Amino acid sequence: MFSGIIFSIYSMIGINKTYKAVSIFCIGAALFLLGLILWIRRQITLSYKEKLKINTIHQLEAELEEEKAKNDKANSEIERLAKINHKYSSRIAATEDYVQYLASNINMETADEIGNLKQMVDNLSKDFKNELENDINITKTNIPGIDSMLSYFYRQANKQHIEFNIKINCDIQEFIPRIFDESKIETLLGDHIKDAIIAINSGDNPFREILVEFSKKEKDFYIAIYDTGIPFEINTLLKLGKEQITTHKETGGSGIGFVTTFETLRNYNASLIIKEFAKNERHFTKAVIASFDGKNEYKIITYRAEEINKNSFENIIVENLLD
Repeated sequence: MFSGIIFSIYSMIGINKTYKAVSIFCIGAALFLLGLILWIRRQITLSYKEKLKINTIHQLEAELEEEKAKNDKANSEIERLAKINHKYSSRIAATEDYVQYLASNINMETADEIGNLKQMVDNLSKDFKNELENDINITKTNIPGIDSMLSYFYRQANKQHIEFNIKINCDIQEFIPRIFDESKIETLLGDHIKDAIIAINSGDNPFREILVEFSKKEKDFYIAIYDTGIPFEINTLLKLGKEQITTHKETGGSGIGFVTTFETLRNYNASLIIKEFAKNERHFTKAVIASFDGKNEYKIITYRAEEINKNSFENIIVENLLD
């Protein structure tokens, strides 16, 4: 840019408008414009790099917070199990000592003592099991049937090394059971949490997590079940609600769950929304959402919108995830 200005000034020295002066001016103007373009590109690049750096820092901070939360949760679980182990260690040791005593003095007179031993073991096993099951530290809805259902699936997921979380962003009792039948919501939750567990076990995603979310958008109540399992086959998505179809037939899926869900949502004039996430967006792969919005729609929000639209039926609303 500086060179261009020098050339332009040099071309204007004197009044004589010769061909040479015009050429020098054009060269100067070209140099100035080239310099200006290069300067603008450089500024844009620097600005982009700075924004990228800031976004990367924010993303790393968010991931760090997430890992810290998981670590805190794991430490809390370890502490809980350590307390239970400490509580029962003496009773277990005493039972082992009693078994050794009976083994070294066994005779016909020990029948009653063996009966006592069996009762001791039964009591110990029952108490230990109750202690583990009753101390489940998960978010409560304060609706007994739903909490029982969620506690059951928490234990099932835990056995299969799947993280199970519950998120409540509204007053559930404003809707259940005052507006929506509790038993139907239990069935809906049970069907789709079970499907989520099957989907996770059918894939190889290192993130094994289910999130059940109860929330409200404006005045509309919705329930969302997120998972990190394999995605739906497109043929399955297109036929949901029309026939009994499943992606996981060989691993226990029956397709009955979605048929029941469509019937339930139809009764409440509610919508079923399937949301699919691309791998680079978040570690959840999909969400099944029951939205009590009064629209009675079946909507698919996905990064595969173009592919699904090729074979989509009229009654299916397909939206691009990026829209």
